[in-house]
Amino acid sequence: MNKTSALQAELLLLLVTLFWGATFLLTKNAVEVVPPFAFTAIRFGIALVVMLVLFGGRLRALSLKETKQGVWLGVLYGIGFSLQTIGLQYTTVARSSFITGSLVVMVPIAYWLTERRRTTSFQKAGVLVAAAGLWIFTNPAGGEINTGDMLTFVSAMCWALYVCYLDKTGSNVSADGAFNLTVRLVTIQFGVTFFLAMLGWLAWETFAFKLTGGIALAVLYNALFASVIATVLQTHFQPRTTPVKAALIFALEPIFASAIMVIATGIQLEVKEMVGGFFIIAGVLLGETGDMVFTKRTQKDIA
Repeated sequence: MNKTSALQAELLLLLVTLFWGATFLLTKNAVEVVPPFAFTAIRFGIALVVMLVLFGGRLRALSLKETKQGVWLGVLYGIGFSLQTIGLQYTTVARSSFITGSLVVMVPIAYWLTERRRTTSFQKAGVLVAAAGLWIFTNPAGGEINTGDMLTFVSAMCWALYVCYLDKTGSNVSADGAFNLTVRLVTIQFGVTFFLAMLGWLAWETFAFKLTGGIALAVLYNALFASVIATVLQTHFQPRTTPVKAALIFALEPIFASAIMVIATGIQLEVKEMVGGFFIIAGVLLGETGDMVFTKRTQKDIA
């Protein structure tokens, strides 16, 4: 793996995490009015149309193997988004962001189960430090575990598997013509997610809801920035790093979510949130750079 391309990929995944961070506040407010399956279906319906308009011609070269990969990714992707959106109706933003962030712990386990690859000692330490920081930062304690928490936990499990399976498609995504392969996989993911959300909307929800400017903003932001741009970037660049490093970067999502909330509402962070944020960043840096720094020091000592 080329170190320069890996660093570039990780910086772009950081941008993806920033896009995701803005979705919690927008989505939480939107699903108080719009049923969750309806919100997800509209979001990914728009995203699917955008992908077809921009890249529909590239689907003609779609192979059976890519179709299977895209459908499997889409199932994990669609279930993950739908359950997270439903869960936000019944739990708090803090608990949702913590449980979603717990994928940082699940990914190393899923990575070993799916690919039988172990993580390094520094990555394991980084995961533990980041997980502790997530707990301190989000302060999810308080009240019994509810339906929203359980749905969000299953959602996080889907995301952990998604991150690991996306790594297995890396041999395709990183090959010549990588961008064409990326947009084909993303388009299929959006199609599957839209289909699953529409089934839920038709089966369990009403079509009557009031469309306001705030809801329109939430839908468009989620569709264009948090779906189209973020998923294309993640699908294209995540295979250039490891799933564990990607998960550590994604653990920064609640920090971005809170920073955006501070900017939008003026509410200041508490001391415990600052301490938790420090631990999260420390965990990310430990997992990202620990092996490289230790290797350089060892080589220097030997020399």
